[in-house]
Amino acid sequence: MHRTEHSVEFPLLFLQHVQAQADLPPYEVVPVLLGGVDHYLQEGRDPLQAAEVRGELAALRAAVAATGKRACYLLSVDLAHIGPKFGDPERVDDGAAAACEQQDRHLLGFAERFDAPGLTRTLHADRNCRNVDAVSGLFSLYPLLAGSDCRGSLLSYGQNRQPDTGSLVSYASMAFYRTTALPEHHDE
Repeated sequence: MHRTEHSVEFPLLFLQHVQAQADLPPYEVVPVLLGGVDHYLQEGRDPLQAAEVRGELAALRAAVAATGKRACYLLSVDLAHIGPKFGDPERVDDGAAAACEQQDRHLLGFAERFDAPGLTRTLHADRNCRNVDAVSGLFSLYPLLAGSDCRGSLLSYGQNRQPDTGSLVSYASMAFYRTTALPEHHDE
C-alpha cells in the first residue's frame, strides 16, 4: 500500500543540505507515516480527542523522549488537491485557484498561531473538501510539541496547476519555532 510513498525524499535532501551548510553532526531519521483523520472530521469529531490518535501520538512522543535526544519534526505533505483528477466535477480555473489559495492561507494561519481549535473548526466547517493532505501532520504537531510555546512562519506558498487534468495541488513551506528558550541539552 505504501510502496510508492515518496514524501521522505525531499526532506532528506533538505536535511543533508542543512547539515552540510551548518557542519552539524550526523543525525538519525525515523520516518513516520500518519494515517488520515478525515473520518473524524466527517463525523464532526476532533481528531485530537480520539483515543487511538492520542495513544499513537503519546507513544511517539514517549519513544522520542526515551532516546534522551532532541528531535526535529519535519512534515512532508501537500495541501489541497482539487479538480477532476481528485474527484471534483469542475476543472480548476483562475477563480478556483485564487479561492483555494485564500482557503489555504486561512488554514495555514491557524498553524502559524498554533491554534488547534481554530484548525479543527475550519476543517469541520468544510469537511476537508479540498483534500488537504497536511491535515494529519498539522494535527500531530500539537500533541508532539505539547508544553512548548511555539509559533509558525509561512515561508513559501505555491500551486501546481495541471492543465491536462484541470486539477491543482497546492503546497507550502512553514517553519515552527519555540518562542521560549529550551534548557541546555547535552548528548552523550
